[in-house]
Amino acid sequence: MIIRRIALGCMMVFCVASISRADPVTFYFGGTISARHADLASIISVGDSFSGSYTFDSLASDLSPDPSEGRYSLDSFSVTIGGTTATANPSGSTFRIVHDSTDPSSQDAYTFGQPFAPGVPSGIPGLLITDAEFGLVASDNTVFSSDSIFLSPPGLDQFAFNWFDVYYGGDDQVANGVLTYFSASAPGTTAPIPEPEIYAMLGLGFGVLGWVGRRRKHVV
Repeated sequence: MIIRRIALGCMMVFCVASISRADPVTFYFGGTISARHADLASIISVGDSFSGSYTFDSLASDLSPDPSEGRYSLDSFSVTIGGTTATANPSGSTFRIVHDSTDPSSQDAYTFGQPFAPGVPSGIPGLLITDAEFGLVASDNTVFSSDSIFLSPPGLDQFAFNWFDVYYGGDDQVANGVLTYFSASAPGTTAPIPEPEIYAMLGLGFGVLGWVGRRRKHVV
């Protein structure tokens, strides 16, 4: 009876520590430039690469009342393009997960947009990086199971097309690109190392097992 209570207590501690904690989640993206305005020729060429990342809360609440659209707040965002890294600490910026299970003809989508206010110097006098956005659109509604937040991004091959745009002060002065990776880990990195809390829980579990083993020997 005592052993069961100890085991149950350890499981409850582990579950509470794992479920109640909100962790920051970072997604990484990158790709190649497919087109750009002539005004950007001195800093961006077709075929150049871009990269970036953004972070959100793993327990972020859905801000949208629409049952077919999830809208979640961002905590940070950065993109590197044309030799410039633009960083923002979003206030009110969100990303969207669209999934309508009631309409067989609907298309799942994942879209994101981040303004830079008042703008980030681009390397060209008079031109500021003002907005960045990208989107992924599927051919049907089978990529997502709901509009709920997910902590591991789906593969790009599951979408029919994607886009990436960075604006330099106007609708015409824009660099367009396509994503070639979208991942929960930065390119060239290994899987994340378990956090200290996980090791502590494992140590507690092994300690309990050792104590139970010694107690049983004494009882015998």
